[in-house]
Amino acid sequence: MVTPARRSGLHLDILLSQYGRRGTLSMLPTGRVASGTFSWRGTLLATHVGMRGFRSLGEHYRAFAGTGMELNWFWQEKNTLHYTGQSSGGPMPPSFTYKFVDGFARSFAPYLEAGVQTKRFSFSLNGRVYRKNPYWDHLILRDPNDLANFQGYEYTGRTWSVGLLLGYRLIGKPDTQLK
Repeated sequence: MVTPARRSGLHLDILLSQYGRRGTLSMLPTGRVASGTFSWRGTLLATHVGMRGFRSLGEHYRAFAGTGMELNWFWQEKNTLHYTGQSSGGPMPPSFTYKFVDGFARSFAPYLEAGVQTKRFSFSLNGRVYRKNPYWDHLILRDPNDLANFQGYEYTGRTWSVGLLLGYRLIGKPDTQLK
């Protein structure tokens, strides 16, 4: 039953979104690489299951805050680093492109959310932190003075996301007793 006076409730939603970014890379002044760009994108399907707490904001609005767990799937992932540079006898060709991450792993991770509900619509802000993923860049130098032992660099990073969401409740008569 869904009731207008409820202060808490179970929550389930399914989220389909695309993510990604493009940008330029800062280079060390070694004279070996002139410029670089990166691009990564993909599609995320996430299921959230959790609890929400509600507080009335008058006759037509309610604020809510919640937390729970997200189970997600990533697909159509594409990522590239592209360098154009100067080949002066070093280990780098004049121009090349390669992947810098081998995809995001499916995870079961916590999320937080806060928002406002009115009738069948909700507006919310949610955020989550994903587990660490390995990244690498074969051109980042561990020691710019030691080009003979050039090996690139591997590191890990934790991805996080923040989303602004518009939701529509499927229940025909929200906040009234169901028959």
